[in-house]
Amino acid sequence: MGGEELVRDSGGARIRIGARKQEDLDRLRAEGHDAVMFDLDDPRTFGPALCGVDRMNILTGYTITMTHQTKTVVDAAKKAGVRHIVNQGVFAAEDATDSKYCWFALVEAYIEASGIAWTHLHPNVFLENMLSVSQPIGGTFSTFGGGGEPRGLRRASLFGRRYRQGLARRSGTPWFEGLLSQH
Repeated sequence: MGGEELVRDSGGARIRIGARKQEDLDRLRAEGHDAVMFDLDDPRTFGPALCGVDRMNILTGYTITMTHQTKTVVDAAKKAGVRHIVNQGVFAAEDATDSKYCWFALVEAYIEASGIAWTHLHPNVFLENMLSVSQPIGGTFSTFGGGGEPRGLRRASLFGRRYRQGLARRSGTPWFEGLLSQH
């Protein structure tokens, strides 16, 4: 989600946008956004970026690097007094053995142990990708699940990129139960 969409969809909340590149930071500031240098690979940027932040949204890449990035930013968030962390994870079984799912499990466990209130988002289908997977027939999409669950008991979380921030902001709303874990 671009900074412009985030601010437009913020519902009036003050949003600080982190940028990894100086040219992005300069552009965001020129557009009037509260933007700061924030690079998950450079913990020196965390303190200034998190100063005065009440809630924070973590979105990392899907690599082993996410484990140390998340640990260091959660530690910095705790020091800065952040009161709530929203983390975008993955939709997976608790006993999944794929390495990416294990990394997410470790990250979530660390966030949960931090003492900071948390919300984990667990999307498994991004609505924006639906057209690349299949074309609608008669105005509807058909989706198919697996995993051996009895018909009708398959869980799915269809997730729109534009609504990620809104969902995180309103965490606890019953209609996306199963999409998030919250504490």
